[in-house]
Amino acid sequence: MRLLVALLCLFPATGFCGRYVVSESWPTGTGTDISRMAKEDRPLCKAFESALRVRGPLDGPLPCERNVEGSKEVSRPSWTALDRAKIYPLVQRLEALLAKRKDRDAPWVESETFKKNVTKLVEDGEMTIALTTVPAKPDGTNMLVLRYQRRACKPKNESDYARVHFFSADSEALENLDLLRGLGHPTSILVYKNRAYFDGHSYRSFDDSFTKRLPKSQPVIYLHRMFDDRAHITVCRLLYRD
Repeated sequence: MRLLVALLCLFPATGFCGRYVVSESWPTGTGTDISRMAKEDRPLCKAFESALRVRGPLDGPLPCERNVEGSKEVSRPSWTALDRAKIYPLVQRLEALLAKRKDRDAPWVESETFKKNVTKLVEDGEMTIALTTVPAKPDGTNMLVLRYQRRACKPKNESDYARVHFFSADSEALENLDLLRGLGHPTSILVYKNRAYFDGHSYRSFDDSFTKRLPKSQPVIYLHRMFDDRAHITVCRLLYRD
């Protein structure tokens, strides 16, 4: 079987390699427990798999941008970038909320060094804040979502990923913000059949039992959906084949 796979990979036109394939299960992060893909989520997982293959075999993993342009089933929402002049005071609030998650204060957000670092990251296009409204709530209704990117992803470094956090907002005034939590670190949003999902890239070094180390780290994409108004859960996993 391995020889057959190797032979097929020599011919890109087969589309057998250089692609992501849906996995039937994935580790829960608790011991050796395994979650299995729900039957009702299979169409979503397969639609995303197909969307990543619209333009043919991939040249490599997709740790940063996962383009789904050309797909008839999956799409990306439109984002409205926050004006740069408004980013710094909002970053102070966001960092305080992130610190609170770990029961810590964030006195550094008041320092001149922090302000200087944020200003440079914004000017370099590394740090961004954007808003979109998508049907992300569990009942399929809209949620105003804020995407806070601390640092951009570097596509040349395949083990890299963008440092991103998502928050729900009550209005564009952004008076009330709640950090969206869950296992994994999604960095993008996609829409499938009028429902929004979060996708993120990762790597695994062990098999699903966490007892056997893989010959090399394997790129993985996870899809999440909102479990309640504050937390997301994993619903799909796609493994990269090169």
